[in-house]
Formats: sequence, C-alpha cells, structure tokens
Amino acid sequence: MKYTYRCNQSECACWNIEFEIEKFARDIDVKEVCKACLHTAERLFRPGRPQIMNAGDGWNDHTYNPAFGKVIGSKAQLRKEMAEAKARGNEMVEVGNEPLHKIHQHAEATQAHKHKEGWRKVSRDLGLPED
Repeated sequence: MKYTYRCNQSECACWNIEFEIEKFARDIDVKEVCKACLHTAERLFRPGRPQIMNAGDGWNDHTYNPAFGKVIGSKAQLRKEMAEAKARGNEMVEVGNEPLHKIHQHAEATQAHKHKEGWRKVSRDLGLPED
C-alpha cells in the first residue's frame, strides 16, 4: 500500500515536503524517515483518498482480525482459525458481514415471532381458543 508522509523537522530545508512510501499493511507501525535529512517523518491520514497499489490482485483481501490478533488473508484461513479456536474451547461466530436489509428482515421476523408467542401464551393462560 502507499502511505503519505511528511518531514516534520522544521529546521530542515525539506520541512513540510510530502512523499509516499510503499510498504505492506503489516508494516504500518514501522517508523519512516525523510530521505533528505534522515529525521523521523510524520504519516498523513487523508480519509477518502484511496491508497491503492496494484488494485485487483487481492491485496485488499487481507484484514487484521482483532479476535485472533493477526492478519487474516482469506475466508479459508478465517474458517481454519475459527475451527482451531473451537477445538481449544473458544467457539467464535463471524458477525458483521450480512447485508443491512437481511439484518432488518431477521430483526423484524424475530420481533413478530416473539409478539405472536406472547399473545399465544396470554391466550392459553386465559383459556381462550388459539388461532
């Protein structure tokens, strides 16, 4: 990935000059230095600006998974990690990857089912006929 840095040494002639560094996402915390003065550079964050390198080759499929404390590169690796966690007695369920409309449909169906069951229980308790 490409990351934008800026020299933050104000006494230097290269002060405030921006440059880009290409490095792996796993090396995001590695400090970078200005090539002109060799002082520590400041990483710039620019939301909305894509920091892309070789789009379409699968580089973006790797994401850091805080549950496992490491980068997961594929669905197969995720399934493997989840199976290993289950074998250790720590069963995990993947969440957050469903489309929003399916989440709403599930919530509405669950709510309707609970509502219907509640009224059935009241009907039984009162001795009313069920539909």
